[in-house]
Amino acid sequence: MIQQGATVNELRIVAQDNQFRFYINQQIAPLCTRGDNRQAMVNPLNGACVTNEWQENYQDSRFRQGRIGLAVGTTQGTDLSTPVVVGFDNIVIIGPE
Repeated sequence: MIQQGATVNELRIVAQDNQFRFYINQQIAPLCTRGDNRQAMVNPLNGACVTNEWQENYQDSRFRQGRIGLAVGTTQGTDLSTPVVVGFDNIVIIGPE
């Protein structure tokens, strides 16, 4: 789903009311949400969502309105000897209909 190396990845987030759906390179990005222990955990050996079921939508009634923010990070164990370059362009935000 995520293309590695010096390439472009497209991220799209569709939000309607208090529901969010995430896409990476035009493919739905399933979410492993927090379980009872308040952490999201994916088994690195088999890709299973340990703390909950994989979900295509994220719903939270606290997000009926608010601000938009975008951040990027690396995963634990990432080799930081090679620079990580992140750029954003063509950001489109469409308000409620």
